[in-house]
Amino acid sequence: MSTHRRTAVRASAMALAVTAALACGSAGAGTASSYSSMGFDGIGNIVDDSFYAEASRDGVALPWTAPQPGSVSTFLNALSGVSDVRSMVQVSGRGDTLPGAAPVPISGSLVAAADVVAGTLHLRAVTTYGSYAQNASNLPGGRPTYAYTSGYGGAEVIEHFELRYANIYAGSMEVTLQMTLDGNLSSSTESGWQMGLGTVLRLSAPDGDQYRYDRFESSLAGQVVSVTATLPAGQCFVAQGYCESFFSIWAGFETSSRNLASGVIVQRTGAPADLDFLNTAHVQVVVPEAFTVVGSGDGSTASWVVTSAVPEPASWALLLAGLGSIALRRRVVR
Repeated sequence: MSTHRRTAVRASAMALAVTAALACGSAGAGTASSYSSMGFDGIGNIVDDSFYAEASRDGVALPWTAPQPGSVSTFLNALSGVSDVRSMVQVSGRGDTLPGAAPVPISGSLVAAADVVAGTLHLRAVTTYGSYAQNASNLPGGRPTYAYTSGYGGAEVIEHFELRYANIYAGSMEVTLQMTLDGNLSSSTESGWQMGLGTVLRLSAPDGDQYRYDRFESSLAGQVVSVTATLPAGQCFVAQGYCESFFSIWAGFETSSRNLASGVIVQRTGAPADLDFLNTAHVQVVVPEAFTVVGSGDGSTASWVVTSAVPEPASWALLLAGLGSIALRRRVVR
């Protein structure tokens, strides 16, 4: 049995952290990242504490080292692959209660995963909170106290695109990055924090970035967040009959909690809480129908690139002519 006091733990120094950090496998290749950490927080002592973690890169398990008894921190850092990563942490213990008192379990878990081939993100965080009379030699009735689990989790994908289009194309150059969110979130505020989910989208074009951050504190069903950019005219190759343009995307989500006293929002979990977005965030890139994606990093993400039908100038002319003809006929009939 180990007994040690747990003081407030900030998101940047959790009791256990497992990180699958991205690294480009080749120039312009898409990458995925996942981040997981979990530990004990509050002012109460925790006894019989245990830690467990898992991490994988492209389906290959990564080793981790369990913390020493009485340790308050341990870290596992791993470079990611170029397709998918997964990280998971679990912690458990119980409050140092009075002898003979009912046990007060304090546990938590966090799973984060990203798949750049499928264009999906996954996040699950479960935390608990317990208040109890702590065993204290100078206080026969025990010392009122509390403890809970707290951590941080996030997942993201990064991808780079090359688009081609006919050099006579004169239509829209708009590109949209969007994320569709489906998941459940339930949270109480005994710890003083309101659990939430933060999302970030960045679409980088040659002439600048479009960035968006959103935060949610409830379950979501088909919630769509998006950013749109108009690409500048790219380089054209007259002899070959096409032009090309480039852009990059970054899409991710993470645990995000609001302090009830100050209103400050930080990248951490609340407690007790259950955030279940393993049913996942789907990332899509929407490009004009006239565009062809000839490069997407490692060339594997065409499944989450979709096209939108954008009428060509000639099509607009025919449409307007048709509408004009209808209007003329109505006037003649009258």
